[in-house]
Amino acid sequence: MALLPLSHISYIDSLLSRSQWNTANGQAVNLTYSFPGTGSTNSTFASGITEVDVKWYALTSYEQTQFKAALSAWSEVANLHFNQVKDDSTSQGQIRVAFSQAVATDGSNGWAHYPGTSREAGDVWLSPKLTNFDAGAHPFRTMIHELGHAIGLKHSFEGEPNNSAILTGVHDTVQYSMMAYNSYSGAGYLSDGHHVQPTTPMLYDIAAIQFLYGANMTTRTGNDIYTFSNTTGELKTIWDAGGIDTFDLSNQTLKQTINLNAGQFSSLGGRDYYLDGSLISASNNIAIAYNVTIEKAIGGSGNDTIVGNAVNNTLSGGKGNDTIKGNAGDDVLIGGAGKDNLTGGTGKDIFKFAAVTDSGITLTTRDTIVDFNNTLDFDKIDLSTIDAKVGTGVLAGNQAFSFIGTAAFNAINAAGQVRFDAANHIVYGSNDADATPEFSIFLTGVANLTAADFIL
Repeated sequence: MALLPLSHISYIDSLLSRSQWNTANGQAVNLTYSFPGTGSTNSTFASGITEVDVKWYALTSYEQTQFKAALSAWSEVANLHFNQVKDDSTSQGQIRVAFSQAVATDGSNGWAHYPGTSREAGDVWLSPKLTNFDAGAHPFRTMIHELGHAIGLKHSFEGEPNNSAILTGVHDTVQYSMMAYNSYSGAGYLSDGHHVQPTTPMLYDIAAIQFLYGANMTTRTGNDIYTFSNTTGELKTIWDAGGIDTFDLSNQTLKQTINLNAGQFSSLGGRDYYLDGSLISASNNIAIAYNVTIEKAIGGSGNDTIVGNAVNNTLSGGKGNDTIKGNAGDDVLIGGAGKDNLTGGTGKDIFKFAAVTDSGITLTTRDTIVDFNNTLDFDKIDLSTIDAKVGTGVLAGNQAFSFIGTAAFNAINAAGQVRFDAANHIVYGSNDADATPEFSIFLTGVANLTAADFIL
């Protein structure tokens, strides 16, 4: 096969073996695979194959299922279409997988042959010492890793005769690539003492395999909601081809850091870092693949940090003292309960308060809007969900607030009034008769407000 051009993007080229199954970069490909020795005693191999000459074993039904899951991990992100065929004297898949004692004797977990025209091209051989192929365990990661070789990726740390590019430093770990050897502790440990392993191709893997075969734009095109374990560490990269999607961390109690920008990592869920069963916050364990857009995020009950991207985000902190940054786009920021710090960024942002308990009236409980801009960005404060006049009868239902400017609350009946203390840059609101406010919001540097700055 002729050598195809490199990408000239370092993190992609560092993974390219210069062998691939297609004849043009970005071209989709259909590949067959098979399981030697399964359902047939007539599986044959080319002569002189060391893995066969030593001793080889077929995969069990469970191991085949997990290998198919590893195939799906690659086909979900790229235009690789895998079709199973029988394995006998007349038919074999382009990718074949089995165990070989030669791999164990070498001290390896597995190896695979690059794409090509030889009969053994694409074949994957695993050590029979591997047993637990559940997602997150090292043997399952080995399957995905060796398949990476079989479809054209090289080790991240080794050059090839026609490509000397490699990854170095922190980038040469499984946090960034399945094709690395160096482990990563950000998702913690399993009970057997091994680090939690990736369950998907990682950030650089996805970029590289999509360069070779194109991106699979049929994967998760709906309005998907991504949740993460609060009992077990996870290490993976999200590929999502479309829809209005959400990172939902409402089940989490530890501090979470959510970054919705493509090509960036979030710290989501917990990790067993001390091998004692207790959990601390995970660290940079969930990546969003390049060219993926996630629109919404929901925090948990810890003190979370949520960072939006360039589209119109809805970012909700949940409980805890949260820090939320919308960045570009017309964003909706919802601090929720706790003392929250809200920065809309550029765009027409809405700061939404759904209950009087979302922002208290003291320094230690009051939310801060860092960059409220009512002249250039036309930001707004949304109080419409809060019932302005609590009560029954004529007061039943969700009543709207009235903005009274800088005037004091009505000493007889302040219900439904919102005022602005311009000297101290604080909005106060009351939804009962007395003149004591039920909620307040600090607006950094804001000197003037009108009713047009609110959704009442």
